[in-house]
Amino acid sequence: MDTSPARRRPGTPHAGRRARLREAAEALQRIFQYIEQYSRRSLRDHGVTGPQAWALQVLLRKPDLPVGDLAQEMYLHISSASSLADLLEGRGLVVRRRDAADRRQVHLHLTPTGVRLARR
Repeated sequence: MDTSPARRRPGTPHAGRRARLREAAEALQRIFQYIEQYSRRSLRDHGVTGPQAWALQVLLRKPDLPVGDLAQEMYLHISSASSLADLLEGRGLVVRRRDAADRRQVHLHLTPTGVRLARR
């Protein structure tokens, strides 16, 4: 009996697995659509993208956060978190401060404007 994927019948256990995978893929697609809508709404209503708003929320909860820790909190590569911090700093929403004990370490702090925006 040939059980290669091309020969399996819909009633086999693999059909159920395929259906679950399809449902999971559809759920992920809905999640991504929601994130995109949230980002557009955030940009329209507050002038920041979804990821920027997320970073502000993280920094509101965890002030004085090193850039590397922000990257971990947001599941980003450190270079992406650094670019995000550049954007927020350029908009006057965060400031960078060097760690007094380890000058290589840079900590992010919300400005008063950043705090107000994060609390919305």
